[in-house]
Amino acid sequence: MSVAICLSTTKPSVFSFSHPFSIIPPLSTASFTFSLTNSCDQPPLSTPLDTVTIKSSMLPTGKASQDDLRRLFARTGPHIFKDAKIPISLVGPQVVEFLLSPNSSVSSKVLLDVTLLLPKALSLCGGCQLDSLLKSAAKNGNSHCISALIEAGADVNRRDSDWDSVMSLAVKSGNLDSVQVLIESGYTIDDSLDRFLHDSAATDCLELMEILCLGYADIDLNSIDSQGRTALHIAAIHGHVEVLQFLVSVGSDPDMLDSQGWTPLHFAAHKGHVEAVDFLLNHSSFAKHAVTKEVKTA
Repeated sequence: MSVAICLSTTKPSVFSFSHPFSIIPPLSTASFTFSLTNSCDQPPLSTPLDTVTIKSSMLPTGKASQDDLRRLFARTGPHIFKDAKIPISLVGPQVVEFLLSPNSSVSSKVLLDVTLLLPKALSLCGGCQLDSLLKSAAKNGNSHCISALIEAGADVNRRDSDWDSVMSLAVKSGNLDSVQVLIESGYTIDDSLDRFLHDSAATDCLELMEILCLGYADIDLNSIDSQGRTALHIAAIHGHVEVLQFLVSVGSDPDMLDSQGWTPLHFAAHKGHVEAVDFLLNHSSFAKHAVTKEVKTA
């Protein structure tokens, strides 16, 4: 026999069916489409998930008007079939981008469980999309999302046209968990391009330096940037004494010169960082006598 169908959603103000009542003939199938009731500037996400409710009943005659079907399903009491509930999952890169954004944790009325929504949203994202989303997650310092994206297939070692890496974004975000996840996921450091110790020295993030040095035993402690400066130079410029102490303790050279002949001691003295000057005087042999291209000692 034919089957009468009644479709509804938990939030008819958000999702609606153009034809909520339908008849499926014997030995056949049917597909149904529902849409957003109103346009919106962000995905209408919620947890627990909104659902589509499907009520069904045998229809011996095989024919009925919309009013007949409306009356049929308005009756109280059980129908022949058990009602079905199908969760609504919004998917795709636009949804993932919203979940990665800092303001996604709380929508206008409901607290979102990103751990529940993200795996579903990722189900229709491809390789390049996943790589781009991974960078967004790293930039926001979201370690859980980074893990989910890598599990979905994002490439931790892919660089953009500027040779920027996902690890550099994670380091700049200052999120320790994100950096640790990328290390454990196989990010390969390139000493000719990556300046993670420089970034950490600039932000006085000693814990981040420790994680990087533990994760990469062969990291180049004396790698230089475009101006010939090491991470030790950067720490001296900012007067970050604990960072100076750590870098020297693990093998950074306090006597290295930048492209203008400046040692870390020159920068510490120039900026008036007394404690940094005191430390560098006691831990360098050449710097106190070094002369810059302008023929100046510290």
